[in-house]
Amino acid sequence: MPWYRLEYAKKGKARFLSHREVMTAFQRALRRAALPLAYSRGFNPRPRLSFGPSLALGVAGMKECLDVELNRVVEAEESLRILNSELPSGLEGRRLELLPPNDPGLGKIVNCAWYRVSLPLSSAGVDVFQPLLRELQDSEGNWDYRKPGDGKVYDLAAGVLECRVLADSTGIYLDFLLKIGSGEVPLRGLLEVLGERAGLPFSLLPAFVERCGIYRRVEGCLVDPFGEIKALWEEDI
Repeated sequence: MPWYRLEYAKKGKARFLSHREVMTAFQRALRRAALPLAYSRGFNPRPRLSFGPSLALGVAGMKECLDVELNRVVEAEESLRILNSELPSGLEGRRLELLPPNDPGLGKIVNCAWYRVSLPLSSAGVDVFQPLLRELQDSEGNWDYRKPGDGKVYDLAAGVLECRVLADSTGIYLDFLLKIGSGEVPLRGLLEVLGERAGLPFSLLPAFVERCGIYRRVEGCLVDPFGEIKALWEEDI
């Protein structure tokens, strides 16, 4: 039976939905949209869905993905229109495509993600973050983060594949391309350590954070979940 890949956005107040709540919202919307869902077997059959890497609570996602199995081939554009009419505010389907046979699935093709951290202009200037990000990128110095509670130590420099700082009239933006899966580091820990090293009198943690896209990094190139090669920091979000 055919599998489809749905690209969607989670923004506005919906960014405060947990991953489980997003899963439930899509299950219900897909049923209301009357798409021919395929179900698992057993005493409690469920729609056969596979979601991409989960988002932390409060983080917006601009190009999130899920895979869904249907009983038959459908017209993608019309199905997407009906699905969007059933989704709650803040969740929006943006692209629906039939997957080729034997597609390995999101869990095996995604290994990194682009996060954007938006800061007010009053927080610090580019000249504060630029040398810190260069040091982080070059893996110079000790960039360990010890997680409170279990004391697990993360090598932040090893988990950051690329980073940069931008500024315009509205604020300062920190971009990070972070590993997903093996070698993954918590963005919260990264911001804590970065804020301490920048000498800021406040925490960076309340910052507005977006996950701009999820990718597979192959020999220096980024490939999105639809198999398209993207340039680093592509600005079509």
